[in-house]
Amino acid sequence: PEAVGLRMEEGPVEAGDLAGGGSFGEAMDVLLLQSIGELRLRLRVPISVSLTSREILRGIALSPEGRDAFADIIGRVEISYFGTHRPEADDYAACRRSYDALFAVLRQGSFS
Repeated sequence: PEAVGLRMEEGPVEAGDLAGGGSFGEAMDVLLLQSIGELRLRLRVPISVSLTSREILRGIALSPEGRDAFADIIGRVEISYFGTHRPEADDYAACRRSYDALFAVLRQGSFS
């Protein structure tokens, strides 16, 4: 759990720097990538780089709280990359809250 805490705290630092410079979409993407990396480590499952975020979500065993948090991060990143929505500070803040919720689930070891 301590190692999870240290690793998952690194993502928000980089994301916060990006968000502070107004790059909210990139900051949210950092949170998503950090989440996927941590899921790979904590769940000890191979996650192919060819999978989409939604495919990863379907294939992992997470508690409902973890699943909801991860799904929210994915949804927010998707609309900024594939939609016409340009993320702003409030979008990043919501994504960060979901990242923090996922962090809490993974730190507790609540996978399924």
